[in-house]
Amino acid sequence: MASFCLTACTDDEGKQSSGTNLTPDEHKEKLENIGLEVLGKINPADHEKLLNAIDNFARLADDGLDIERDKAIRSGVNLAKTMANICRRSNPGEMMSFANAKSDMYAAAQFAKIYTYNNGNWEATESDDRSLEFRFPVDNQDAVLRITASEEETFVDLHDENGIHYAAYIPHTATATFTLGGETLANVNVETDVNNEARTAVVNSTMNSNSYEFSALVNASKTDASADFSVVVRGETLISGTTHLTGTDMTDGDNISDIVGNDGDNLEDMFNEANAEVNINNRAIIKASCSNINAFVDLLEDLDNRYPSWEEQESQEYNDKVAAAYNKYNTAELYYTDGDNVIANLSTQSYLYEDTYNPEYNYYDVEPIITFVSDESSFSIESYFDEISFNDLINSAEDLTEAYKDYLQYLVG
Repeated sequence: MASFCLTACTDDEGKQSSGTNLTPDEHKEKLENIGLEVLGKINPADHEKLLNAIDNFARLADDGLDIERDKAIRSGVNLAKTMANICRRSNPGEMMSFANAKSDMYAAAQFAKIYTYNNGNWEATESDDRSLEFRFPVDNQDAVLRITASEEETFVDLHDENGIHYAAYIPHTATATFTLGGETLANVNVETDVNNEARTAVVNSTMNSNSYEFSALVNASKTDASADFSVVVRGETLISGTTHLTGTDMTDGDNISDIVGNDGDNLEDMFNEANAEVNINNRAIIKASCSNINAFVDLLEDLDNRYPSWEEQESQEYNDKVAAAYNKYNTAELYYTDGDNVIANLSTQSYLYEDTYNPEYNYYDVEPIITFVSDESSFSIESYFDEISFNDLINSAEDLTEAYKDYLQYLVG
């Protein structure tokens, strides 16, 4: 889906952005400042307790639980890891995993059992209600991960694969709560509405942890699918976005079975058009689209067939045509939110890779480029977003990564 990235039609009479006439170097400064503003509002210490508890849970689980054999345990541990990843990456895309019928959230919600860590051992007892619990110590406090599900659930036929029919029980509501010493550190809530006959599904998932809210709303049918997502910190939206996809029989079980049975061949036949929009801290917007996914993939496959050898696929002629295929069906644009006009376009070009030490290994490939509307100057993405120009942003991102790693010594090291 990365190649389907970002577009929209604009009104030439619309409001002009204050960044319209900036030079490429001035755009670098503006874009880096936008990134720094976002990172500056994320504090790893806000999730210290939660991540330490999850890290300790993973360590103790590996110590005395049969994760590979016990599906309930595996689901609970993997769910905790997902919660950790959502926090440390501030990535709303991680929330999309809850919309998968085979997600660990749904799997864990099927069990009613309590696992208690005591003196180096895990003791299992039956739960009085429909819940799966893991109880364990963290810094002399009692930690609990509790997963519950509503009694209302839907049996969903998924697809067939290698003679095996896959199906799942999907609860209308599933909740996971992580507490430490009675304090709620995080809460995940997933609400699902599935219609087997119409083959539609709506999944609304949220995760709240210490004034951070991560959310995703997925809506899918045979011909239309969309996803809206956001990261909100202390009431301020840092990242939000929406994606939309049209197609044919995208949720049809027989169609999916045929594709799975063919190792994913002709997957693109299900899809028509895709578009996406990402808003960064209400300062910058990226819009993207692919006008015809099926035709785009078919064109790339046709080029591979016409130029089958690796020597041909490293030629300028082949890569010029690949770049043209990307640019024919895919568009991407950068906006600043104080105006309606496009600031820059993203596209693809062929280029010669030159090996300094072994010139005989020179070859052609394709790369994304950014072209600014103000002066029509173009740069490869790699050369424009270089380490020197964006040094402060890169260092800040690395500092955040290291700070989160400190809280996940066992899982991340």
